[in-house]
Amino acid sequence: MKHTFITFLAAALLASCGKKEQTKDLLLTGNIEGLKKGTLTIRKFNDSAWIPVDSVIFSGDSKFEIELDLPSAEMLSLHLDRGVTENIDTELLIFAEPGQMTINTDLERFYAKAKIT
Repeated sequence: MKHTFITFLAAALLASCGKKEQTKDLLLTGNIEGLKKGTLTIRKFNDSAWIPVDSVIFSGDSKFEIELDLPSAEMLSLHLDRGVTENIDTELLIFAEPGQMTINTDLERFYAKAKIT
């Protein structure tokens, strides 16, 4: 009986040590109307520099969806590389917090036409 109990306890401990499914804190979705090709890079400010966190490569579809680890609210930078010469309207700073955020804008006026919900 004692060996059965110890075996059961050991099996329960091993089962509880399995992989935990990680959930992301922020779901960032959106659409950049008119964008056919390019890269959207999400960066966060860390120790006096912008560090890339994730990116999306566009090839025909202008919609995107990104899941990020963001345990608390912080400033994020969305940088759009259109694949052509740089334009002044390629950077969008957002104050992100855990949950779901949607960003809709267009290619010609990336910063000026951004609607964030």
